[in-house]
Amino acid sequence: MNQLWSQIIPLVPTIITGFWTYHLSRQKSQHQKEQDDVDSWRTLYTEMKTRAENAEARADKLQAEIDELRKKET
Repeated sequence: MNQLWSQIIPLVPTIITGFWTYHLSRQKSQHQKEQDDVDSWRTLYTEMKTRAENAEARADKLQAEIDELRKKET
């Protein structure tokens, strides 16, 4: 029995280190996933804002053309 423990005890630091490394890598990958989600939402927000601004500019331009055509009619 003593011989078994003498073989297991040196493995304890290795097991603890392996578990800790695994735990930290999972935390890092979770953090990276959250950061990727934030970046994706930020990109989507920027794209939608740009599209809305472009649509508003187009609507203003079309409204100006409509107003000009109405002036010509009268």
